[in-house]
Amino acid sequence: MDTAVNPQQIQKVFGEYFAAADIDGLLSLYRPDAIFTDPTGQPHVGDAAIRAQLQSLLDIPNVSFELRNTHSFITDRVALLHGAWKIRGGDAENEIAMNGTSIEVVEKQQDGTWLYVIDNPFGIAPEDAP
Repeated sequence: MDTAVNPQQIQKVFGEYFAAADIDGLLSLYRPDAIFTDPTGQPHVGDAAIRAQLQSLLDIPNVSFELRNTHSFITDRVALLHGAWKIRGGDAENEIAMNGTSIEVVEKQQDGTWLYVIDNPFGIAPEDAP
């Protein structure tokens, strides 16, 4: 699969790896010291912690995922991305439907690819907004 050669492309590549249930591909999009936040805002740092968070999503039966870029703020080496996403899955007894807006910080690497530094898929919780 692809690597991200521009900041907005990382969201597209993430979606491709997710659709393929490729946990190693997903992890390849994160710096080794990256931060991934869960729905409570708890940060999970590094490959093992991020793997566990992403695998829990991939383990949802019949899971599907959509992510689209809504805003991009790009400098030479760092970008702030916002995305809108939805996850659907489960079975007749336990249907799962989640929507959210993400806040993501990505950084350009020496080889020209972009990697996640911070991935906050749940953005700002409504109770934290003014």
